[in-house]
Amino acid sequence: MLSYASLSSIPAVLMMFGFAVSIATPASAKQNGNTISVACAGGRTFALQLTARRATVMLDGRQLRLTRSSSTLGKQYRSSDAALIIDGDFVGLVLEDDLAYEDCHLT
Repeated sequence: MLSYASLSSIPAVLMMFGFAVSIATPASAKQNGNTISVACAGGRTFALQLTARRATVMLDGRQLRLTRSSSTLGKQYRSSDAALIIDGDFVGLVLEDDLAYEDCHLT
């Protein structure tokens, strides 16, 4: 299980790699109704549904519901088993049981 301490260090890690801060979801993101598509390295994909307070991550036949957290780095959402950060077209997804979602971007 991810600890709060490990999830809270995600913004610092992303900042080390120089990701720019952008609060708005880019207009270029392909949306199907309220669903946003995300593509990652290795051909992995998932979809997002975002509201002002929540994010739903849909991947591999399951849905994860995350709650928005305050952040100075993009939009952050968390649950006990996942963390999601959207910063411009960059998407960081960290799952308790799968750390292989790398180099993800809104498509």
